[in-house]
Amino acid sequence: MLFAYDTEWSLRSAVALVNSAEEPDTLTTAEQLDAWYDKHGFTGRHDSDDAELESMRTLRPVLRCGRQLSRSKIARGSGDHQEITGSDDQGKIPAR
Repeated sequence: MLFAYDTEWSLRSAVALVNSAEEPDTLTTAEQLDAWYDKHGFTGRHDSDDAELESMRTLRPVLRCGRQLSRSKIARGSGDHQEITGSDDQGKIPAR
């Protein structure tokens, strides 16, 4: 399957973020976070502080879980969409 460049870039950076939690953890300092941003071409604002580092570290298991759930619960239509994503729209397109 072919993806648009920006989609592929986003997926690769998400995978790299999730994989940074594997031993040895490679996202433990603000300097490592800056290097991650540079490596993945992020040019927008980032604070490079402990709060941002903790936010990114907290996101890793959420992304990993979402990847696993997309193969199981979501793919089977288990009805756990709100629990997983915090939304109850289940990807529905709003009526106009």
